[in-house]
Amino acid sequence: MTKILVKSDVFNFYLKSYGINMEYLSDKSGIALEKVEAWTKADTEIPVGQLRTLADIYKKHWGIFLLDEPKNSFKKPKDFRARSSKHALTLISNLAFEEANRIIEYSKEYGVGNIDNALSEISSNATPVGTLATKVRKLLGVTADLQASWRNDTDAWKYYYKKLEELGFLISIQKLDEGVDGFIVVKDEATVIVINKDVKSVYRRTFTLLHEVAHYVQRLSAACDTYELVHKSKDEIFANEFASKVLVPETMFMSQANVRMIASGEPATEVDYMAISKQFCISMSQAALRLYELKLITQDMLETQLATAKRIYQEKEVAKKKKNKDKGGFDPKGHERNAINRVSIPLANSVLSSYSTEKITPREFASVMGVKVNLVGRIVTMLNERS
Repeated sequence: MTKILVKSDVFNFYLKSYGINMEYLSDKSGIALEKVEAWTKADTEIPVGQLRTLADIYKKHWGIFLLDEPKNSFKKPKDFRARSSKHALTLISNLAFEEANRIIEYSKEYGVGNIDNALSEISSNATPVGTLATKVRKLLGVTADLQASWRNDTDAWKYYYKKLEELGFLISIQKLDEGVDGFIVVKDEATVIVINKDVKSVYRRTFTLLHEVAHYVQRLSAACDTYELVHKSKDEIFANEFASKVLVPETMFMSQANVRMIASGEPATEVDYMAISKQFCISMSQAALRLYELKLITQDMLETQLATAKRIYQEKEVAKKKKNKDKGGFDPKGHERNAINRVSIPLANSVLSSYSTEKITPREFASVMGVKVNLVGRIVTMLNERS
């Protein structure tokens, strides 16, 4: 099982900072007192599950134990790009990056995460982005008839999510910094796409997922989704164009009735944006961007529509929050669901299989899932319900 080297001075710092003594920590965590004492005296490799248990007692993120010294920032890895210079990456995104690498280590152990050969053979070298998008769209089995059968954005998200998992991607949903919608870690052992759990827009999550697939085609690792017009990185422009063309090929887009009317000279209206959005299960912002890319609307019209779409989305989010609050706003299975989504469903299912055949203990299961042992039963039940 994966262990993390924890420096004794870091361990002692947090022990003293929160006014917790070794006896209390041992009693609350169920970890033997002699073990805790040993951790205060020498750098030690500690199982991730135990670190999470300790962090719960400290009421801090378990990633504090990853640090060489106590601090709240990090040096970003190569190719890890923030959405704009206004947003500084912090410990939160670093921990998600470390978690992605931990998932890859476990994927080797549990035999998941090998990308389908048909996809791994696709490369961006000297191939037009539209051709690449067509190949991936075909692999995903997306047709015009299928898209027409989707009732809403959630149907589209579920389909792409499931098909990409079938192709071998491990999709992890974690908390990231504001301004980072997602990133991808590409290694020989496995490929992990991380999506920011704070991105509530289903449209935007789907776009981000496909954007990160573009980075896989480029063989880039730790590449962030920028989702901003101001970002001029060649790789980001490529990934955005790829995602757009997988979602809606140009010929299909141009054949849509409202698009044809706009192309004939009719001014684009709110009804047009909504109709395009509904037919293709894309956001109104994406509909406007496609129209702008095809020179069917001006930049002023695009900016106006983006602002309108943002306002409509925010109003819907406020209404949704109020509805959840009226219902009580409590998700009794939230912690377990977050644990499964964090490690990815294929890895969670593979670990469950090992646990069910008694190849690993409840504590080892809890360590991989990053939860306390007392939640194992509830996670097992939830995973069985999903299958």
